[in-house]
Amino acid sequence: MENTEIELLEKAAEQGDAMAQLDIAFCYNNGKGVEQCYSKAAYWYEKAAEQGLPKAQHNLGFSYYNGEGVKQSFSKAVEWYQKAAEQGLPQSQFNLALCYRKGEGVEQSLSKAAYWYEKAAEQGHAKAQHNLRLLTENIKKQNLTN
Repeated sequence: MENTEIELLEKAAEQGDAMAQLDIAFCYNNGKGVEQCYSKAAYWYEKAAEQGLPKAQHNLGFSYYNGEGVKQSFSKAVEWYQKAAEQGLPQSQFNLALCYRKGEGVEQSLSKAAYWYEKAAEQGHAKAQHNLRLLTENIKKQNLTN
């Protein structure tokens, strides 16, 4: 992207355009047309996420999960993944399932992990399909041994 495109994008973002906020966040996150800056990316992801954009909510959750541009927080990651997952974003459903399976940011719950894996799997998310199968097999084995 050229400087004028970035300037126009940032101006639209500052005026509250959620898609521009998402786009400029992506630019800062990946160093596209600007110097890479995770804190600016997280700032703009949050602005767009607060307006309900599921992709921004997911990316903000990812930022919190990994501590990129924000203080690392599994619970805040879960909060944002949850919002995007409820809007049907399969990658957020998958990541939320992982958090429930591992007990990161939430109390561990294999049933909630299975629920979110299933939601993502229904949309063709291959890793969710795989993890759901493994989780289901492990639950069946545990039930047989108890």
